[in-house]
Amino acid sequence: NPGACLYTDKQSVLSCDGSHPHTKRLCPCA
Repeated sequence: NPGACLYTDKQSVLSCDGSHPHTKRLCPCA
């Protein structure tokens, strides 16, 4: 589920930056 961890909090787009540290950790391309 790449999309699940790529979703950012501020924008409804897929991003590897992520708004939360957890998002960055889970992101495959981080």
